Amino acid sequence: AQYLGGLLDVLAAAMGKVNTIQLEAKPRLADYCRWACAVAEVLGVAKGFGKDRLLAAMFGVSADAYDQSIANDPLAFVLLEALNELGEMDLLVSELHNGLAGYAPKKGVSPHALPKSPAALSRKLKGYHKLLETKGWKMDFSDTPDHCRNVTIKRLGSNGADACPRNTTD
Repeated sequence: AQYLGGLLDVLAAAMGKVNTIQLEAKPRLADYCRWACAVAEVLGVAKGFGKDRLLAAMFGVSADAYDQSIANDPLAFVLLEALNELGEMDLLVSELHNGLAGYAPKKGVSPHALPKSPAALSRKLKGYHKLLETKGWKMDFSDTPDHCRNVTIKRLGSNGADACPRNTTD
């Protein structure tokens, strides 16, 4: 009965805090994260808990998962290597496709492991928003006047934005 009472006390206190929790960067399952942070704050920093420690643990797990996905995805690996070596990019998807095909062998990846066309590359890149944000990059697409697809990849923090190499809400 004491354990249940203690659990309900923590839950009641967390219910009072959950709407005050502000997260600059959010992992997947952001609502769960807010609740977990509220509980961590109720339990207290003095007891080894707290919002900051919880978020560090959650983002560490998320970053590890993304690192594993990069290791198993030739396109993600080559793209991130190129970004880290060459920096920000603003070019046509077709130019990126050709550039990555030429760059891949320098990183030990066969160009045949990459998407076969610029259209296939564009489709694949659309699923990389969270991965890139986790690694400190922001990606945007736009159409040119002559109906071509342009991709811009910038470091988070460029143009005065907060530099946060973690996931953000969509």
